[in-house]
Amino acid sequence: MFKKGGNEHRLNGSTLAPIEDKAYQFFGATVKSNNKHDRLLMCAPKYKYFFSKFEVIEPVGSCFFAENGFADTQEFSPCRQEPARHGRHRFGYGQCGFSAALPDRYTKADERAFIGAPGVWYWQGAIFSQNIRNVTDRPNTAYGGKEYDHDMMDVAVGAWKSGMAAVLTTKPVVTVTGQTDADSVTINIEDKNCDVDAKIGKQSCRNINTCLRYEGKGDTPNDLEFVLRYNLDDHSPEPRAYFLQKDIKNDRDITIAKESKTRDHPNVIEKRVRLEKNRQKCFKQRFFASNTMRDKLSPIHWSVNYTYEESRTGKLSGNQLEPAIDTTVPLSFENKINIANNCGKDDICVPDLKVHATSDRDKFLIGTKDNTMMINVTVENGGEDSYETKLYFDVPEGFEYSGVVSTDEKTAPSCSPTTEEPDEDGKWTFACELGNPLPQQKTLSTVIRISANEAKPPTKPITIHAFVNSSNEEEDHTERDNSVTFTIPVDVRNQLSLNGRSNPEQIDFSTRNRTPSDVFDDNEIGPVVSHLYQVSNRGPSEVEAATLDIFWPSFSADGNHLLYIITEPVLSDPSKGRCRVKQVQNINPLNLRVTNEHVPTDAPHRMQSGDYTRTEEEDEEGEEEDETVEHVEREHVTQMNVAPPRSGGAGGTWEYKEKPRQAVEYEYIPDEEYDEEDEDYERQGSRVRREAKRKAAKHGTSRARAEGKTSDKARFSDLRQAVKESKEAGGVIDYNGVVSRASVDCNALRCTHIECDLYNIGEDDFVLVEIFSRLYLNTLVDERNPGGEVSSLAVAKVTSSKISWPHKPALATAVTTSLNAVDDEASAAGVPWWLYLLAILIGLVLLSLLILLLWRCGFFKRNRPHAEKAERKENKDVDGHYADTKTRYAGPDSYNPQSHGQML
Repeated sequence: MFKKGGNEHRLNGSTLAPIEDKAYQFFGATVKSNNKHDRLLMCAPKYKYFFSKFEVIEPVGSCFFAENGFADTQEFSPCRQEPARHGRHRFGYGQCGFSAALPDRYTKADERAFIGAPGVWYWQGAIFSQNIRNVTDRPNTAYGGKEYDHDMMDVAVGAWKSGMAAVLTTKPVVTVTGQTDADSVTINIEDKNCDVDAKIGKQSCRNINTCLRYEGKGDTPNDLEFVLRYNLDDHSPEPRAYFLQKDIKNDRDITIAKESKTRDHPNVIEKRVRLEKNRQKCFKQRFFASNTMRDKLSPIHWSVNYTYEESRTGKLSGNQLEPAIDTTVPLSFENKINIANNCGKDDICVPDLKVHATSDRDKFLIGTKDNTMMINVTVENGGEDSYETKLYFDVPEGFEYSGVVSTDEKTAPSCSPTTEEPDEDGKWTFACELGNPLPQQKTLSTVIRISANEAKPPTKPITIHAFVNSSNEEEDHTERDNSVTFTIPVDVRNQLSLNGRSNPEQIDFSTRNRTPSDVFDDNEIGPVVSHLYQVSNRGPSEVEAATLDIFWPSFSADGNHLLYIITEPVLSDPSKGRCRVKQVQNINPLNLRVTNEHVPTDAPHRMQSGDYTRTEEEDEEGEEEDETVEHVEREHVTQMNVAPPRSGGAGGTWEYKEKPRQAVEYEYIPDEEYDEEDEDYERQGSRVRREAKRKAAKHGTSRARAEGKTSDKARFSDLRQAVKESKEAGGVIDYNGVVSRASVDCNALRCTHIECDLYNIGEDDFVLVEIFSRLYLNTLVDERNPGGEVSSLAVAKVTSSKISWPHKPALATAVTTSLNAVDDEASAAGVPWWLYLLAILIGLVLLSLLILLLWRCGFFKRNRPHAEKAERKENKDVDGHYADTKTRYAGPDSYNPQSHGQML
């Protein structure tokens, strides 16, 4: 039997090597048979086996079971196992078959053998009990499948060399059967039929009915206590159904399991129940489904597990052993209840979601006080109910989420970010819950508000992306309209605002009233004309630096004085900037005495620091004294009462004192030709040189003018074009032209360039710059000017601000003063008398001709009707009628000769 075929070999590398050794295996050391002697168990405890790596050989032992006269044999070797599975120290020296036993009685379903292995577990020993029919084939024939026996035999085991034996008794096996279900196949969460508690209120409740019975063979008890473990909604990550707390408190056999996710209303409980043998018993447990659940498509699953808890002694009353639970039958019962929906007979909802999105702005303007943008989103469900419907939208970089408003629902949907941090592009994604479910043919309109970040506003076009989905899938061909993407261009509002006005707006001048050429005071050359410019900061941040360039029409086209500047520009707040006149020789070039007639406008003005001093005293009468003013050296005093500015501060009196100066011939020096070493004299920021160096400067300037003659004509045309555009626009314009501080040379264009550097203009703050001049009337008279308009041009631009966003182009505006020419002598002469007489005679002639024409046409010849005589009738008709002037028709009985006359 064992020599047949020799040892089994396996391939070790390139050679075959034996994996077992049957020599000296002590075959027959143990031989056992049943009482009928028709079955035989034979063992060889010293049988050796090489493991797969051919490292070591161990006496694992082996047994053979034979029946039908040795016609059928089967090997049983539980210790022949790989070391990688159990290790050599466990079964490697087991000597399986050192002892063995066969029961006296057999059944076809149970042919069991008991085999001892004393070397297992470091000679602690082990007994293997196995149904021979379940043994697997070589080489790993260890245990076979699991099995439980209602007729398990008791086994006596002896301990070698101890003089002792142990009797192993078997437990009775209990088989539990049962089922669990609900009192309804569906649950409608809107059907609130039970009161849970004061906090949650009414909810939809159902009952779980669980029925169990047990049976067993052998010495099994007539009643047993089991523990039922209810696990509600165990397939969902978050429970949607819970057991009622008041039911748990009223039943002392119920406890809340540690695994329950909530304690007030748990989803896992344990309940102790007592069953009687072979008798079914049912238990009812109530639960409720939360109406705030999100997943309304998946059914609510639950399971009921049963366990039997043994006592510490493992025995019942007396010496009766406690039963063991049959694990070949299910140890738990499961079922589910569907959530009622509107999905039809197939219980499958297929939605058809569509999303549309538009913005309330065609272009987003940065820098305005209203930095919000509204995204109007409309979601429509054209299919069946859509569950867990969510709207996802992106908040691009540079924006912040400000809220959501529903236009057609009472409450707005709740929105929250999907991540804790923005993505690599600085974009946030928000999710809004629209409905669970969103019914079929339902349309929701939502307005999403996002606001631009003032510190880091967007500088690139804004891409808005929105899409909608649900937990139930759509058909593939309807998913294309589930998302929408559109782009909104970004523009930057000019942080500055520029306004200007003329005072007065119109001047009437006489074409015959020419003033004397030899004048002494400035009021002798013409009326005061002032142009006021206001530069404001609309926010939202402080303007650190800005420029204001004013191009002033000091001369006419023929080179004569036009708007004669009498003082330097007046700045409302010297702490916010300074102004300088590049052509300083154009300020009062005739060296006239400046009177006190140029009264400022209603807006607040404060004079320039250095030459301006403020006094808080009230106006003192008679303070100014007449002084002898020479033509070369004089002192000018200008005094103005001003109102307090909008930003604060008190009113007062501003006094302007112009320092005495000598008549010096000045020459304008362009900035590019200016040199610190050559400077000999400086006045109010405009650099001039004395007569000693004038020749060299004139030579360089004349050469530059000759080279830029064409450029000067172009700049003059650009100035006129800028003024024209401002007039056509009715005010300030965004200017992208070439007129700037560096491009315009007013020396060649017969204008005056006033440069103002402004700084630290806070939000909603402003700076006023006013230029006072006199209209030179002799120029208008000499050039026979019929009237028209004279304009100055101002260009303002931000050069630095605290918010680093791209600044808009410069602002430009023109301030215009209208000139109206009148002839006083012609209007005073009136109309001669002979013109009146001539007009009367012409009128009479025309009237006579008209009468003659009508007479010739027969207008005065009138056609009259012919007169007829009445005839008197002799026969008097009783029924006749008469006619008179009072009554047209009357009966004969009403006739009266005195009042009606003779009857005809």
